[in-house]
Amino acid sequence: AEILTPSPGSWVMISRILDLLFIHAVREWSSSSHTEPGWLTAAMDPRLAPVLTAIHNNLEHPWSIAELAQHARQSRSAFTQRFTELLGQPPAAYIGERRLDRAAHLLRSTTDPVRQIGRAVGYTSDAAFSRAFQRRFGEPPLRWRTHHMSG
Repeated sequence: AEILTPSPGSWVMISRILDLLFIHAVREWSSSSHTEPGWLTAAMDPRLAPVLTAIHNNLEHPWSIAELAQHARQSRSAFTQRFTELLGQPPAAYIGERRLDRAAHLLRSTTDPVRQIGRAVGYTSDAAFSRAFQRRFGEPPLRWRTHHMSG
């Protein structure tokens, strides 16, 4: 009715209805026993949510499994198993991907030196950053930047 015969405030009501439908859909999805591994599955897990927040807020930090397990209030082995099960990859692989994704974003959107970007995402060695970046994106960071710079 709000779409077919709009009246004052209809757009607000439609927006709220869409918000409620989205929340309902996420609740249904999260309560399903057939959820696929991934970021949303893990983010809704009470043990892993604080871990993901810590990782994403501090990508440059040299995370250890013991430290991440402590955030999850679990043993290292229980944490690693849960993380891998819910995210579909081990913690180190997840962190590495997030670091390189952030690096790619910074290379595209800033003029910061490659060395500074590598440090900002947690690499202490320029060579290690360059090797990891090339493995993931097929080119070293500087060459990749010239092909993908936002303009």
